[in-house]
Amino acid sequence: MQNENLENHPRRIKIPEKFMGKPIKGAMARVLAEADNPVVETQNTIENPKSEYIYVPSINTNIAKQRTHTNLNWYDCHKQLHQENLLMPTIPQFIAYINYLKQNSNGTPLGDASKQEIESILDDILAVRNPWRAEWLDAKFEKKDKLYINYNHKIDSNGNLVPKNSEPLEKCLMEDCWADVLNGNKQGLPLKNLAKDNGGIYYWYPREDYVARFYVGSVRAYLLCLRDPSDRHSALGVFASFQRS
Repeated sequence: MQNENLENHPRRIKIPEKFMGKPIKGAMARVLAEADNPVVETQNTIENPKSEYIYVPSINTNIAKQRTHTNLNWYDCHKQLHQENLLMPTIPQFIAYINYLKQNSNGTPLGDASKQEIESILDDILAVRNPWRAEWLDAKFEKKDKLYINYNHKIDSNGNLVPKNSEPLEKCLMEDCWADVLNGNKQGLPLKNLAKDNGGIYYWYPREDYVARFYVGSVRAYLLCLRDPSDRHSALGVFASFQRS
């Protein structure tokens, strides 16, 4: 066997020039080069909180300046945020964010956010016009002995979305109406009616097995507490948040 001409041996395995479309020659050199210069996978993580988020002192939370994570249903939006160490704002957190922007829209600096940028964020959230825009909020309503609100959802070790907080609804309006949405109870739900002309926002009260979102279109702005969590749309996303340690 040692004297056989291996080039002409009938059982000799011929090495191909390519594998899966890539040349084999030089493959080892490429592998070693990649080991020295590994490719780092990037995600939508917090690169610069000061420029991308606004800190709201009353809730010790940073909330994004723009709507992201669109075209995801409520469940998938939570899961994607979790992978990026971000959160979906609760109803009172998002209302605190709106009120903080409104209180500082006279030009008081918010980090590096200018007066024009604050006005632009408020316009995006509240301005009644087409096209419509909406953002998921971290609130799901569940019927036990009475109607409960579940919030501060987390992904557990089994990959399930579970609420850190689950409590009976506090006293709030339980009718679809124009309401004082920006001054609600601890859970962010309005306590009193307020006409549209006086700054009221239309409110759809909580129903069992639905979730919350804020919505604005060509007719009015809404706080909706009866949206299907499986909904998804390119205009529906979230103002992502993270809490300061």
